[in-house]
Amino acid sequence: MTSFYFNHKLIEDTHKNNSNDLISQFNELALITSEIRKEKHQLLFCSHINNNQEIFNNKLYRSNCESISAIIEVIKNTDFYPINSNNFKFDTKDDYLKMCVEDNQNLVASLSDESFLSKPDYTVNDFSIKNFLGLNALKQYISELKPPLSFKGIREVFSYLKDVYPNKIEILNNAEKTAKKCSLDGDMLIKIYRALEQAINVLLPHNTNNLNHLELDYKQATEEYGSFDISPESQKTLNKYGHLRTFNINGELHIFSNHIKIGNNFRIHFYIKNNKLYIGHCGKHLPIASD
Repeated sequence: MTSFYFNHKLIEDTHKNNSNDLISQFNELALITSEIRKEKHQLLFCSHINNNQEIFNNKLYRSNCESISAIIEVIKNTDFYPINSNNFKFDTKDDYLKMCVEDNQNLVASLSDESFLSKPDYTVNDFSIKNFLGLNALKQYISELKPPLSFKGIREVFSYLKDVYPNKIEILNNAEKTAKKCSLDGDMLIKIYRALEQAINVLLPHNTNNLNHLELDYKQATEEYGSFDISPESQKTLNKYGHLRTFNINGELHIFSNHIKIGNNFRIHFYIKNNKLYIGHCGKHLPIASD
């Protein structure tokens, strides 16, 4: 599941628009929401809308929009990205883009006649943000999110993940080397892709390496592909073989204790730092204390 922030600037400015504009904008919002949910992705609304639900609903009713009930139902049952102040407004695009960087959110959905964020791509301090202007642009991207039916090799798996989830995953050299040493058939390549995809979707948003409370969520998210488990290494194993699980992230050494189990003898060791998933080992089961 991929998450999109909804750029709500036009909603903030609805009092400035005529009724025909409002009807068009709200109908488009309903279509965008429907498309994202149909493909089992997530459209996140600003918590400012949630905190001012009654005001937002009144604007909808005044617009005489046919999609009123559908949009209100979506707002009631959706998730929100937080705003620190109830009175906070995005007065400049820099405010909005800065928030996206801080939240490690690189996908934004906007209405087609948006003028606040009018470009499809933005870069802030090397952080890339894609802005989808209207339903057609969003449909095109969502269609590209669907992975190929097969991968030619592990390099293609890693490349595809980095393209689909920019800023969210980094494959360390050791992971590439250990993966290349394995004989991986097409079915296994798909499993590796799905395992990492769900690690990004389920684990990464929590930005922590204490994942005990997420083990069941991850298992359920990967049930369709084989129900992969995640767990940390035992302290005995780390005492004896911690050096085999220690990798460098931007000049700092970290122990990649958490790992994804695919079958009996394949492990993916990872570490989460600054809203990014780092892969340190992707290959055969590493030695453990009981060996």
